[in-house]
Amino acid sequence: MRQNFLAMPDFLRFLTFYAIVTGIFSPLAFYYYSGLVLDGPYGQFVIDGTRFLLLPFGATLFWCAYLFLTKSPFARQLYLGTWSIWLFFMCLFSFLYVGPGKAFFLQVFGEP
Repeated sequence: MRQNFLAMPDFLRFLTFYAIVTGIFSPLAFYYYSGLVLDGPYGQFVIDGTRFLLLPFGATLFWCAYLFLTKSPFARQLYLGTWSIWLFFMCLFSFLYVGPGKAFFLQVFGEP
């Protein structure tokens, strides 16, 4: 697998490395320290349940990285499909959370 990783183009190597790191660190979203002050973006991340979407996303990306390293023919389609589904859910939840006009404003310009 190491030879396959080194033979990849640089951008595909970056995507594979990102998928491995996401797969390893996504279970840490469930770690909750009771003394932690839930303020700011991490607090909202814990409260609204987005972390429950992160675990299947990380597991699927980790699987995609394995498929990249084994030169599977459908690894790219799975990778792009995973990102498409993730972005769809994040856009949907942003609209449900703050409303359609505010969601776009907050993504482009930040907090007012």
